[in-house]
Amino acid sequence: MEDIEESHDETTPLIKSTPLPRLQLFMICLITFVAKNETEIGNYVGLLTSSFCLAQFLTSLPWGWASDRYGRRPILLIGLLGNTITCLLFGFSKTFTFAIVVRAFCGFLNGNLGVVKSMLGELTDETNRGRAFAIWEAAFGLGTIAGPMFGGLLVDPVKQYPGIFGSFQLFIDYPYLLPCAASSVFSIIGTFIGYIYLEESGTNPRLRLEESIQTLEGDGAALIEQELPLSKILTQPVCMSIAGYATWALITIIYEEVYALFVAEPLAHGGLEFTSFEIGMELSLTGFSQVFSLLVIYPLLEKRWSKIQMFKYSCIMIAVFSAALPYCSDYARAIVDGYYTPNQKILIFVLLQLILIGKTVSAVLGYIPIMVLVNDSAPNSRSLGTVHGLAQVAAAFTRTVGPWSGGALWSWSLLNPFPFDYHFTFFALVGLSAVAYAEAFFI
Repeated sequence: MEDIEESHDETTPLIKSTPLPRLQLFMICLITFVAKNETEIGNYVGLLTSSFCLAQFLTSLPWGWASDRYGRRPILLIGLLGNTITCLLFGFSKTFTFAIVVRAFCGFLNGNLGVVKSMLGELTDETNRGRAFAIWEAAFGLGTIAGPMFGGLLVDPVKQYPGIFGSFQLFIDYPYLLPCAASSVFSIIGTFIGYIYLEESGTNPRLRLEESIQTLEGDGAALIEQELPLSKILTQPVCMSIAGYATWALITIIYEEVYALFVAEPLAHGGLEFTSFEIGMELSLTGFSQVFSLLVIYPLLEKRWSKIQMFKYSCIMIAVFSAALPYCSDYARAIVDGYYTPNQKILIFVLLQLILIGKTVSAVLGYIPIMVLVNDSAPNSRSLGTVHGLAQVAAAFTRTVGPWSGGALWSWSLLNPFPFDYHFTFFALVGLSAVAYAEAFFI
């Protein structure tokens, strides 16, 4: 859910997004409720996640085109309203078919992340654009911390709060309706706030005409940017910045997918044999590092490095932390004799947390500059929505195939000796980081 507040002062943009993401944990819980066979849950979750990404892949570019022609504001409000409806419907899922249709419909109506980025680009200039994108991304980081906790308090209220909800047949029949309904409430509030306070950022045709008339009356001259055909939009900087963004999305989604498999895998198979609680603790602590790096570390580094330099350094950093991760298992197997002692588990937990924080900071410091580079590569403001739409299409594609390819590569690696064993998937991420580094030279 995106709740955007606009400021007319380019030097101090007030741009805010308040997402309530339905994370993988909630997906697994809901699919467990609708699945007939527990062995099918993993496949169901993958299909459900992919349905949303595939829908975004199909609609991101059309939404971008529409925002270039009709303005950013109506497209964003449509997305918020669609999010309100689909969140509520998702809570009524009792069959997998219903869940996947609703999830895909949500993706169709929410292929507008590129539109949000276009508005961010229009409301800022080169001196503050990076900070605006960092603040926007920090909101997602806060969502990853608050969302699961908030949802966990509301899920299956009949069992959690029988004294209050025990007699509500609706929540007995639909145990995941309450968190979905709460998310819908936040979304509809955002829709109303956006409808009242969100102003167009200058792409609306009527506003462009009014500005041109005012300029002609005042200065006697006006520069009216023309709509460009796709062939004129796809310049080398546009194509290479989008390629860098898509590659970065692929690296991060594969890392997240394989990380979950790696830490849960038995020590004997090259994993760390962590429990679900321990994995959750690692990820929760990492969420705070994401917000800290966006609000504190990025603004400091932005003053020292250019966007290209920061992206290149991030490629090197994420390659290092990708290569380091499998050696946690090697070290654990070297010191553990069958089972962890409490001190050994704490040692491995801390070591893994340091690597995970390093990866998170690397990912953040790579995402912001490449998003700004995508924005700045647009030939003119009238093509901004199209460029960001193309970037979202590319990213949605990699996020659709990334989890599947990462999981398949991990499964294959467990059957092979070094260097094609459990190390290999992380070595592949090093290779992808090298590709992203090379792409930066051509932006």
